[in-house]
Amino acid sequence: MLHFLKLVSKSKDKDRSEPSSGGPKLIEFNGKYYPEAIERWAKLRAAFPDNPEGYLAAATDLAALTRDAEADELLSVAVARFPATAKTLIEHAGAAQRQGASDTA
Repeated sequence: MLHFLKLVSKSKDKDRSEPSSGGPKLIEFNGKYYPEAIERWAKLRAAFPDNPEGYLAAATDLAALTRDAEADELLSVAVARFPATAKTLIEHAGAAQRQGASDTA
């Protein structure tokens, strides 16, 4: 996965201090640009669909932007695709708990 992230990073080596005009405004939180990260996780999922990290990390970033429905959808896909992965089940349960649906966690 690290190789993939380096590959994607090379294609986006522009200055991030100011968002490009006409594009979505970048939201920075602790040095992370969520819209760009979400886009990169989508590329990771397309290139490596059998890697749960692309689903989990994107869901985490979507939740940080309060895009809970999209995060839930990705987590549901991850649970369906990777039911035996502990991290996937833990993330899904955590999302349910944060939304007050602890009975489904």
